[in-house]
Amino acid sequence: MLSYLWRLFSPALTALRYFGYLSYRAFGFLSHIFPLSIGSHPPQSGKLDDLEAASHPAGDDTSTSHCETYTLQLHPQHDLEVIEIGSSFQIYEVNDDIFLKSPLFYVPPGNNASERAQQHYASNTLFQMNQLQNERTVLQLLQNQPHPNIIESIDTHYPEGIYLRKYHPLSEDKLPPQRQRIRWYRDLTHALCHIHSLGVVHADVRMDSISLDDHDCVILSDFGASSPIGAPNDVSPISGPSPTLSEKTDIFAMGSLIYQMEHGVKPELSVDSHGMLVLPSIHTGRPMLDSIIRDAWLGGYGCTKEMLQRIEAIDTIGDDDFAQGRQGQSFSTRELRSRVREWRDGREDRFGSVLDGVLSEDHLQSLADRYGLDRGAGLRF
Repeated sequence: MLSYLWRLFSPALTALRYFGYLSYRAFGFLSHIFPLSIGSHPPQSGKLDDLEAASHPAGDDTSTSHCETYTLQLHPQHDLEVIEIGSSFQIYEVNDDIFLKSPLFYVPPGNNASERAQQHYASNTLFQMNQLQNERTVLQLLQNQPHPNIIESIDTHYPEGIYLRKYHPLSEDKLPPQRQRIRWYRDLTHALCHIHSLGVVHADVRMDSISLDDHDCVILSDFGASSPIGAPNDVSPISGPSPTLSEKTDIFAMGSLIYQMEHGVKPELSVDSHGMLVLPSIHTGRPMLDSIIRDAWLGGYGCTKEMLQRIEAIDTIGDDDFAQGRQGQSFSTRELRSRVREWRDGREDRFGSVLDGVLSEDHLQSLADRYGLDRGAGLRF
C-alpha cells in the first residue's frame, strides 16, 4: 500500500521539489545533515565571509526554539577572484581558461569556543570535504571515459579542489533559435545516456548546470548532486517518479529543462483531487517536441536512449552536427595541466600554500575521531 501511494504521489512531490530548488541550494544541504539553521551573509566590515547558524538563546522571550548560535568564518584567500559561492563550494578563477572548485574551508574556532561549537565546525568541515569528494569521484570516472558535451576536468587529484576547463555561462535571455535549441536537447540527452551507462545519475539537470563552449555547443556540468543509480532518492530536489534514483530522475528533469527553454518559464505542475499530476499547457510549435516533454514527465520512456531517439527523429537535426565538443579548443588538456602546476607553484612560493585552510586526510580523520563523527558520512560512491 505504501509503495502504491509513493508511485501515485511521487510526480507531485517532484514538482514541489523542483520549484523549491533555489532555496534548497542555499540552505538545504547543511540543514539536511545538521539540525542547525544555517544562513549566509554578505561580507560586512569586521565580519568577513561568515556563515552563521542563527537562533535565539534559551530564555529569550522572542525565541520559538532553544538552541545555541554558532558562526563559521571562511578562510580568506590571498589574491583570488571568487566567481561563485554555493552552499558547499567556492569557485575561483585561475586564468581565462581554468577555474578551481573547492569546498568551503572554515577557520577553526578559538580555544575559548564551547565543545559544541568545536563539534559544529568539525561536522561541517567533514561534510564539505565529502560533498566535493562525491563530485571528484564522478569527474575522475569521466576523465577516463570523456564525452564531448560534459565538462572537462583538468586535474582532480589536488587536495584544494578540482581544476576544470572554463566555459561560457548560458544566458536565459539570449537563447538561440529553436533549431539550435533542439540540437542542445539532443546533445544533453546524449550526455545523460553516457553517464547512465557508467551507472551514475546526474540528479541536478537544470539551466544552471548548462554551459557553452567556444562553438556554442552545450556542456553538462555541476555533478555535485550525482549519485549511483539505485541510490535513495532523498537528497536531490529534482527527483523522478521513484523512491530511488534512476535514469527517469534525469529524464523528468530534462523534460522540465526543455519546457523552460521553449516557454521561457519553469513549468507549473500540480496535483488534482484524485492525486494525478496536472501538466501545464505545452506549446513549443512542434507537436513531436510537445510529446517528448509530456512523456518525460509521465514516465513514458523506459530508458534515456528512448528519449534520445525521439529527439533525434525531429527533422531539424543533421547527422553531421553531432557534438563538435572539444574540437578546436584554445588549449589542450595537457597544456592546461601544465598551467595549473605553474599557478600552484607560484601561489606556494608567494603565500606558502595554494589555499589557506586545506586540511590533510589525517587531520580530517582526527576531527572525526575526536567528536565521534563518521568520516565517510555523506559519501555516495
